[in-house]
Amino acid sequence: MSPIPKLPTPITIPPTTSYTHPTPPLTPLTPHPLTATPAPPAHLLSTPYTAKLGSGAWSTVYSLTPHLAVKTPSNPSALPILHAEAEILSHLTAALTTSSPPCVARIHYYDPKTAHLYLDLLAAGTLESLARAPNIKTKTQRGEPVVGFAQWLFLAERLVAAVAAVHAAGVVHGDIKWGNVLLRAYTPGADGDGDGDEVWDAYCRENPGAVLFEPVLCDFSSAQRGGEVVGEGVSAVTTGFAAPEVLRGFLGGGKAPLEVGADVYSVGMTLLAAALGSEVYEGVRHVGIYAREGDPVGWVRGGERAVKVGRGGVVEGVLRGCFGRGAEGRVGLEEVAERVKVWKGRWWEEGRGGGRWGW
Repeated sequence: MSPIPKLPTPITIPPTTSYTHPTPPLTPLTPHPLTATPAPPAHLLSTPYTAKLGSGAWSTVYSLTPHLAVKTPSNPSALPILHAEAEILSHLTAALTTSSPPCVARIHYYDPKTAHLYLDLLAAGTLESLARAPNIKTKTQRGEPVVGFAQWLFLAERLVAAVAAVHAAGVVHGDIKWGNVLLRAYTPGADGDGDGDEVWDAYCRENPGAVLFEPVLCDFSSAQRGGEVVGEGVSAVTTGFAAPEVLRGFLGGGKAPLEVGADVYSVGMTLLAAALGSEVYEGVRHVGIYAREGDPVGWVRGGERAVKVGRGGVVEGVLRGCFGRGAEGRVGLEEVAERVKVWKGRWWEEGRGGGRWGW
């Protein structure tokens, strides 16, 4: 695999609050069906970035149109990181063109002069915003995820499939968390149209007005291809979601090469947070100490949130074996997917009528 190309001498980036698009037309990435599209409308090239969506260690993301966002570097040192992300996203956008609907937030344009990435924007928000919504937390029964059995199983099924597709394309994400999972409304199938799943289509017919949200992965700034360590390794980690081996390497100042097992752990943490409606170690001082133990389910069982992950219930049944202090012994995504399939079938046959089925 060819090395990631080096950027030219870093340029000075003006403050993002007043920064505008470059005036020359943007140069598309290597042409493929998703990027061989017209350049953004001319008025976008001179519009200040004001509609801020969020920010992280290296970048700030702004909304440009209802369907297009721009990711900008926060400082000059972020340029090579965003350049590497653009290369990975270009690869994934091309490799996953058969995924319908797409399971990653696709890149449409990249301006190497400013390291600006123009990406899919999904208006439904993030998994974090869904799971934290105060109106849903009073509706669930004992043993049921705060987002409900249907939504949680749907998320688990689709998130595992999305990460598996990314892995099949030779990429490890490296920073999976509920804030990096965007949401798209599921489209029920009709005579083979739409997203097409028999159980979920039937659920939507039984519950008119109900909306299932499926996950779309974003933020590949910590991603690596083919086991290759980019620069000094992982550029940033989120302590409460990172696999212990990655966290130890990152906090120890050494390189943190990624393996697929690290993403399995983070998928488990993301789905656990979606069940709880909060991060596992939320509000805890010295989170890293507990996170490195690799036993988030045990931690949850020691508190009042234990009702959401009861022994023998749905959440434990799906996530069992996703954790641990090291990647050795963790289950693979294929096994997690099979568990979701089993629990989905049980829920459809036995549990969707209510009661204490999920405990």
